[in-house]
Amino acid sequence: MLRSRAAFLEQALLVILAALATMYVERIILFTPHVSATDTMLLEYWMRRFQDPGLFQDPLTHALVETGYVPLGSQAVYWLASNVVDPIRFGAWGVLVLAPLSTWLVFRIVREHTAWIPAAWFAAALYILSWQSQRFSGTHPRAFAQPIVLLTVLLLMRGRTRWAAVVPAAGALFYPPAALGALGVLFLCAFGARGRRLTVDRGTLIAGVASAAVVLLAYELPRIAGLSAGNLITESVARHYPEFGPNGQVPFFRGSGSILKELRANYSGFAVTLGGSILMVMAAVVLVLRPANCRLIRTEVWAMGAASLLLFGLSYAVLFHLYLPNRYTYPLLPFFCIVIAVSWYPLWNAYGARLRWLLPILAVGMPAAVIWYAGSKFDLGLLIPSATLWDTVVDGWLTIACSLAAGAVLAAVVYFNRKDRALGALIVLLCAVLAGALLTGVVTVAGWQTSKGHDCSKDQPLYSYLRTLPKGAIIAGDPKGIDCVPIEAQRGVVISRKLYQPFDYTFLKFVRPRMANMLRAYYGSSRRAIADLGTRYGATDLVIDRKLLNLKRPFLRFTKMAPFATVVRQTASKPSQRAALHLPRSCEVWSEGDLAVYDISCVGGSLSSG
Repeated sequence: MLRSRAAFLEQALLVILAALATMYVERIILFTPHVSATDTMLLEYWMRRFQDPGLFQDPLTHALVETGYVPLGSQAVYWLASNVVDPIRFGAWGVLVLAPLSTWLVFRIVREHTAWIPAAWFAAALYILSWQSQRFSGTHPRAFAQPIVLLTVLLLMRGRTRWAAVVPAAGALFYPPAALGALGVLFLCAFGARGRRLTVDRGTLIAGVASAAVVLLAYELPRIAGLSAGNLITESVARHYPEFGPNGQVPFFRGSGSILKELRANYSGFAVTLGGSILMVMAAVVLVLRPANCRLIRTEVWAMGAASLLLFGLSYAVLFHLYLPNRYTYPLLPFFCIVIAVSWYPLWNAYGARLRWLLPILAVGMPAAVIWYAGSKFDLGLLIPSATLWDTVVDGWLTIACSLAAGAVLAAVVYFNRKDRALGALIVLLCAVLAGALLTGVVTVAGWQTSKGHDCSKDQPLYSYLRTLPKGAIIAGDPKGIDCVPIEAQRGVVISRKLYQPFDYTFLKFVRPRMANMLRAYYGSSRRAIADLGTRYGATDLVIDRKLLNLKRPFLRFTKMAPFATVVRQTASKPSQRAALHLPRSCEVWSEGDLAVYDISCVGGSLSSG
């Protein structure tokens, strides 16, 4: 009874600390007005129509929702939450559920491996403190990825095969790539080896097949029901679009011929941060220094790592049919944390018998060597100059010192609760815990950065005015300049930079001419092109920013949005000839400083009367 109570309190403490850590790194998004996670302006802004059906009924939003970028399960969660809270605020605070949940799952998986008290805490700390490698901010669909896979692993480890099979089936409603990852774990765990003979666990295999059938149904049902018309672009088509080239909004094909460069990239590769590089290299080191550690890692955890890599490779083989390859690498971060934590004490214990008096040197030297190699030499990482890496560590000395202090306290607790208090055991324990604390501190410095979000606090008077317009109003303007309009003014737009997403081919064909025509109208010399925004796209109001319109080379704003830098370069006349700067004064409905709003129907009417 006492042990179960102590275990409950320990896990409750873990969840509370994980939630507090999450709240700290997300504090700007949580507590600063008009700041939200960046992809909220793409994935959740339109969910305010759950509270007010009059909002976001414009063609662009309808086309976006039909792509299926937001799975039905995520939509259902936001719909339920919208009955009591603003969906945008729900998305900001939802991270305080999913991040601690994933941390707890990592903790429990390690506890299933070993009873050594620091191991589970070590894994949880490495996991939650490498925040820059996480995908929780904003509670977007990808935030469900790691909980889905980790829960499947934990249930399989505890022999709950049927419940494990339910997880990917349900997970397909929230994040299909994670459902495929969880299915991969199920199927890999169904096969084993006894000597040279292949064995099959029929119960696990049948559960996996049943789960796969439900996943397929969950994927196809929205199409059958007409709720989604997703049409992911193919590789052959994408290669013809500069949007996927080195200067495009999604620079997938970099044209350099370097596989390593692609594997480092955000969309095409592992997108390994400095903290992720350190964890990846350290996981390899603990297994190489003591190969017997491989046998300590349970089959289900190996299956998680293998499924991620196999699906990553498969997604390249059928490029874009399984969405983006990097979406399948998310479970690798907890995989590395688990491998390191489970292998840590056995590694130090094994070397302690032979190198006892060298252990203190190794306790500092081994983490330091890994950090140096991972930061400046590891080809999949960021390749930071050694001097810069050293400055990063030095600047974070206080964080590292606090980690070492916490490690010393944990070592003392473990030492005084064990029977073997011999000097050799004490040295091994201290070196293992303090080396782990040093690694944790550096991972924190490297990867635990405050989420900045997207700041829309500027131009609030403009957004206040736009909110007075009819709910069906559609706003035109510089596509980068009106990024915040949907989330702040709660009005639809002709197109914005954030809403220009090229992964769905049907959506790409829908938004590409919108972007080109919007830019031609905004920076061109034709007042007719501005009026046509109303007849073509239902635009009701035009936001002009005189600072932008007076730029001599406005195409520089779109250098990472090929081919639209070329569109602006070919369109933009001299500032004095740009039609948006010379609209009829009678059509202006609001202005403040360099910003003004014009009634597009009035602009069109002035052409007729003229």
